[in-house]
Amino acid sequence: MYPTAMRRLVELSHSDILAFYNHKIRGLLNYYSFAGNGGNLQKVISFLVTSCALNLALEWKLRTRKNAFNRAHFLCPNTRSSLNIPNNYKVLHHYKMKSPMATPDSVIQVSWAEKYKFGLGRQVCTICGE
Repeated sequence: MYPTAMRRLVELSHSDILAFYNHKIRGLLNYYSFAGNGGNLQKVISFLVTSCALNLALEWKLRTRKNAFNRAHFLCPNTRSSLNIPNNYKVLHHYKMKSPMATPDSVIQVSWAEKYKFGLGRQVCTICGE
């Protein structure tokens, strides 16, 4: 299995191609940030980087991905945006949440009677009978 160019992206601008691959890489890193499979993730991201190089080689008519890697076309000359390749694939464990989650007891303690009374109009409340 070899990485290939996405020929539908060749018509886009240089910065749009880089943005497309940045979105894909960032999405993979966010989705798999908790898993311990850094080696496999590195392979997938290297496929994306190579595919980006092939697309840029097609756009700039460089013929090979080696020429795209050698000429450092991962930096857009107009917008100065670049392809964000991660330095490491370390597992991140963010278990502490900023806002406390609702516990089952706190949900049960909510008075639902008022919500049923006013939500149903003039009908009888099923909880309190009013």
